[in-house]
Amino acid sequence: MGYCIDNFNRIMKLNDEMETEKYQLMEEIKRLNEKINTQGVEINVFKELIEKQDKSLKLIENDSNVENLPKDQLNQLFDEFISTECIVRKDVEVDSCDIIAQFRIWNKVKPKRETNERFNTYLKTRFLSTRLQNQDKDQCVHGFVGVMLKSIEYKKSYSNDLTENFIFETCRFAPNNRIPTNKLHDEFVRYKNKMNLDITSTELADIKKYLNLSAYVLKGTLYIQEEKFTYDGYYGLALKTDNPNIRKTTSVTGKKVQKIDNNTKAVLNNWDTIAKAALHENMSVSKMSRNIKNNVIFSDYYYKQWTHIP
Repeated sequence: MGYCIDNFNRIMKLNDEMETEKYQLMEEIKRLNEKINTQGVEINVFKELIEKQDKSLKLIENDSNVENLPKDQLNQLFDEFISTECIVRKDVEVDSCDIIAQFRIWNKVKPKRETNERFNTYLKTRFLSTRLQNQDKDQCVHGFVGVMLKSIEYKKSYSNDLTENFIFETCRFAPNNRIPTNKLHDEFVRYKNKMNLDITSTELADIKKYLNLSAYVLKGTLYIQEEKFTYDGYYGLALKTDNPNIRKTTSVTGKKVQKIDNNTKAVLNNWDTIAKAALHENMSVSKMSRNIKNNVIFSDYYYKQWTHIP
């Protein structure tokens, strides 16, 4: 009997020692995981710095490439636009859609497809084409580093013109805006009704007369993606009630980002895109993408991407 009790006690002691060792190992694993996560964040920071340095080097290279562009009529026109309407500096950036749209308005001619392609090639040759740091639209914004549009001060031309007052009170000027003429006409009629002014048959003609002389917009045939139709209208103008940050309609099926509590697995937040998640969490898009791809776990949360199918 004594022999059995000794064995039992020995087994219990060994079990206690193994439990203690297991606990110590678990604590060590936890500490190492935290260290790995910390080092992973530090590595990402260093990668960000390297990317910025690479961008600076590429900007130096690309800036010198402007001398290699053929000096034909189109490239001379592009040179003039950049010199008069833009700021060239290594620490600035511009949305590709905005700069192309502003060139269209500045040139006062709706460009042909060939002109757009040539201008895009010109910009890629002279500046760095990349995903922008400033992600302020519903979808990921790409553009060019090393150039930005000069700010435009939109001023009235007349002291008290009803049509001009309507435009400035209800509309917003911006290069990539667009509005159909019929939509603008309907809004003008509502505006006059609110002001208790007589509705005549000249509202549409008054709008066209004013905007056709404006340096801030360009008349043309518009394609409205949300409605999948073409309209006569104006580039560079939109109602203030329109969403200025919509690049295009959101896909019905798309990859979304979630912020997950590391302990409870509860969803802390949802975003439609990586760009929107990065903007909300105050980090670059590339850093957010790496955190998701590498399954980086922060102190009490992590990010994951999932495909939403309604």
